[in-house]
Parts: sequence; structure tokens; C-alpha cells
Amino acid sequence: MLITKKVLLMNYAYNPDAELIRFLYGETTPEAESRIREQIKSDWALREKWQGYLDVLDALNSKVYKPSRSSVNIVLEHAREAEELEASL
Repeated sequence: MLITKKVLLMNYAYNPDAELIRFLYGETTPEAESRIREQIKSDWALREKWQGYLDVLDALNSKVYKPSRSSVNIVLEHAREAEELEASL
């Protein structure tokens, strides 16, 4: 089965993009991994799509998220209120 074909497997539609994402996260079988690696080597369009997924993953992993000061204050206020409520019981 080629990764670029859509077929019906066990009552659900095969999604090649989903398989590439599973491969990206190391969630495919060794057989599927081998097949996908070969297809990426031989199929230019698939290789471009794969590179796009790698770029997105790199961007997601490199982004540093910092909560706003107001979000931190809300959490701290909630913690103080919960602590006061617990102390009063």
C-alpha cells in the first residue's frame, strides 16, 4: 500500500497525513517506518510535505511560552483564596 493512496482500512479512511505525523512522533510500526522512509526518498512531493512537518515541529519545540503577568496574578490570587478557605475550615 502506498502512503499517497487513500484506502478503506478496518472501517476508517486511511489518511496519509496522519501516518506521516505518527511517523514524525515515532508511533509507527517498524515495517511502516521502513516503508515511509523509502517513500520519502523516492517521492519528491511526499519529501516536501515531510519537510514541512519537520519545520512545524521544530517551530513548536523552539517556541518558549511565558504567561502574562495578569495570568500569573490570577493564579496566585486563586491560590491565596483557596489557602484562606482551607485555613478557615
